[in-house]
Amino acid sequence: MNILYLIPSLENTGGMERILTEKMNYLVDQKNFNIHVITTEQNVDEYGFKLSDKVIVEHLKLNFYQLYNEQLIKKYFKTQKKLIIYKKRLHAFIQENDIDICVSLGGKEIEFLGNVNWSCKRIIEIHFSKNIRKQFLLARKTGWLWNFIGNIRNKQLEKQVKNFDKLVVLTKADLKEWESITNNVQQIYNFSPFKSSDKSTLDKKRIISVGRLEPQKGFDLLIKAFSKVNKEDLKGYTFHIYGDGEDKEALLKLISNFKLKNFIFLEGISKNIQEEMYNSSMYIMTSRYEGFPMVLLEALSVGLPIISYNCPSGPAEIIENNDCGFLVEFNNTEQLVARTIELINDERLRIEKGQFAYNKNKKFDKDAIMKQWIDLFKETISKN
Repeated sequence: MNILYLIPSLENTGGMERILTEKMNYLVDQKNFNIHVITTEQNVDEYGFKLSDKVIVEHLKLNFYQLYNEQLIKKYFKTQKKLIIYKKRLHAFIQENDIDICVSLGGKEIEFLGNVNWSCKRIIEIHFSKNIRKQFLLARKTGWLWNFIGNIRNKQLEKQVKNFDKLVVLTKADLKEWESITNNVQQIYNFSPFKSSDKSTLDKKRIISVGRLEPQKGFDLLIKAFSKVNKEDLKGYTFHIYGDGEDKEALLKLISNFKLKNFIFLEGISKNIQEEMYNSSMYIMTSRYEGFPMVLLEALSVGLPIISYNCPSGPAEIIENNDCGFLVEFNNTEQLVARTIELINDERLRIEKGQFAYNKNKKFDKDAIMKQWIDLFKETISKN
């Protein structure tokens, strides 16, 4: 079976890049699939995660992202020109390599891939909630105009995915939303990328968060939440945020303004985030929105209790009835702080939640979830 994945870039260290790399490695190394991947934004042969030599990679270097801040009319026409080039080169690649299934992870190809009559089957794999385009805008802009534009962009997404042979979403909540739009949708969870036989001892005075430093991840909300806390209540615990991105300077300024330099640390990107989690005692997530957050699966794999805002979507399908941690009302800073202090003060509760987390990791087993993908591929090819 010849599978082609389409993703903007593989050089980042985000959850989508990690899970795709793990999937491709699994399919070529353990199942002998022929796997190809095309990127549109990557200009270097460096990857955020180790990629099997058997995966065939092509970087088209179209760089749509460079147009992001262009004036609107110029941006439109320049984007359309690049899309014509992308469509032509992608079609040629599919024909030359006899591709059976083309899997989009929601890059620029979504603008045309659902409407072409090519020889391959087409799957769209959505790693965010149905309202992602509106959420993205409103995390950066406010006001009725951006709300209106966000609604239009969401409608465009709904129209674009309808004609794919299959739409795959990450959560049961997403499945319910998309079923009102199309009957061609299936839900498959991400799997945990960590194979772990050990778990954290939960005795280190470290709290960890991981993600891109951008509005979606809500690290500004985390900093503001703990800015008014009596530091004595935290008994020497410190926050360590791993990641890089556009909000780095703004977050550093917030930390400085709130006099939290000895309490909250921006650690940059770690090549061994599993080890950083082993050396922590809880995970906190304050995202404004998610898909199905890989970092929470990683936290489960080392037995970290989790405290997360109940953002759309994903956290509520990992933290169920507060079993492996606490699900907190979005932006309820008092509750977030109170739950954190509760876990700090109660070692027995911290260990209990951590054990639940470690046990729950089995629910997201790689072999079981990859079987769902392989079955989906076989089913999709068999349909006329």
